[in-house]
Amino acid sequence: MISVLNYGGGNLHSICHVLSYLSLPYQLVSTPEQVEKSLCLVVPGQGAFVEVMQYLRTHELEDVIRDHILKEKPFLGVCLGFQILFTSSDEHGGCKGLNVFPGHFCRFPDDQLSVPHMGWNVLQLSDIAMTLLAPYQHRSYVYFVHSYFLPDTDTSLIAAKSDYGVDFVSAIKTERLLATQFHPENSGEVGLALLSNFFAQVF
Repeated sequence: MISVLNYGGGNLHSICHVLSYLSLPYQLVSTPEQVEKSLCLVVPGQGAFVEVMQYLRTHELEDVIRDHILKEKPFLGVCLGFQILFTSSDEHGGCKGLNVFPGHFCRFPDDQLSVPHMGWNVLQLSDIAMTLLAPYQHRSYVYFVHSYFLPDTDTSLIAAKSDYGVDFVSAIKTERLLATQFHPENSGEVGLALLSNFFAQVF
């Protein structure tokens, strides 16, 4: 059973629809006790970094999410569910994240680019991501919607990078964790393959 965190925002409908399409059973969870009992946790994303972090702190979800990951239980983070795993973001004057992984989010330069970065872009895959994208390793276009980007992090984590005027980290992976800046649930066959391959590897 996959637990999808319902924090009052995100794009729950899209991610739940895809899980159903892939015949993966899921449940919505919202309390620390439910998250703590989760075998596999999905944190979807849409909205503002600072608002999500305030919600997690108010509802005592920070530690249980962090512990879930540190215990190496399966985890999928999408968009904001990717961003909050890192140290901090410049959004809304600055906000601290869960600090599971090192990294700081910066805003795309408005004077040079159309912000947000919205639409299809290609993934530059690292070796650790090749099996996850099969059979789309060489045509991996995915869908993005974001205004803040991660310039870099621990190189051993990086599954993919992308370019939008600047290079940025678009996915990270550990043995039982996948987190993406893009939206695999909105990325057609490539996104479906990614999610199917990931859940097949961790279950």
